[in-house]
Amino acid sequence: MAAHTAGNGRVLVEVKLSKNSKVVTGYTKQLEIYRKAEETTQAIYLVLDVGYMGNKAKQLKAQQDKLKKAGHRVSEIVIVDALPKASASKRK
Repeated sequence: MAAHTAGNGRVLVEVKLSKNSKVVTGYTKQLEIYRKAEETTQAIYLVLDVGYMGNKAKQLKAQQDKLKKAGHRVSEIVIVDALPKASASKRK
């Protein structure tokens, strides 16, 4: 977790690995607790896809949509492909 001051507001960035079994719960429960504690106006939920992603991206999007529909402020979800790749010099 890191809070960054941007202009007049603060942005909370929560980082999770995709292999974490609590990725979805972290978005719906943990992130809001951190956001309130840090008094941030915005939050980004950053998921590093290191494998074992399964349908977590779909579940995260569903939770985000559910929160939005209920009138809650939603945090941005960013998923980054962090799977190991062969170096450019070794690719053919």
